[in-house]
Amino acid sequence: MANEVEKMFEYPARLQMSMLAPVKAMAEKIPEGDKEVRVVGYVFGEARGVSYRNNPNSTDGEAATALIGVFEGVPSYQDIDGLPKCAERAGLRSGVLFLPPQAQAVVVEAVRGSEATIPETPKRGKRVDQLGVSVPITFEIGIRKSSSPVGYEWVTRGLQKVQQVSPLDRMREALKLPAGADLGARIASGDVKMISTDGGDRTSIAPKAIAAPAKGKKKGSRK
Repeated sequence: MANEVEKMFEYPARLQMSMLAPVKAMAEKIPEGDKEVRVVGYVFGEARGVSYRNNPNSTDGEAATALIGVFEGVPSYQDIDGLPKCAERAGLRSGVLFLPPQAQAVVVEAVRGSEATIPETPKRGKRVDQLGVSVPITFEIGIRKSSSPVGYEWVTRGLQKVQQVSPLDRMREALKLPAGADLGARIASGDVKMISTDGGDRTSIAPKAIAAPAKGKKKGSRK
């Protein structure tokens, strides 16, 4: 079973959109004048930082920016005549992501924030990694026939809002806690069970489990 699971994914050093499908071959098969968007795949995951790298193709010396985090690319379920079927194309998982430029810029800005200090362009073969805030992403990646030298243009559609998510918000979501909810009250009521590091049940520490004083005479009171 383990071998079957491993066959489902490839683990490249970086995930680029051209890895989702043979996009150049796809574009060549699209008739001239056809402006329909062909979906090549989907990318989702969580961006946690930005990696600045030397860009030999830059004319102004600006660094290339990669997203770092955990990412998965899934080829489209659309089968295209003359190209490998979806079942023959593996999913891709990587800790480095390059989205199409427009989407990349939006996510990079969200991860590093407006106050971030952008480092100088690293020398060739070097990079500078900066951790930022967590930003979950889900994108549909497509291409459209164009007159550009490569014959197509990227079309990226976000399937969720690109925004920062704090660890506390993620915890509340996992525990199904609405904003402002009292975690202590939820633990006391038994809705949320706390588990110790050794696997023992710690629900007894909740206020609910503390015995209330017996009604009637107080200890040491006179008859």
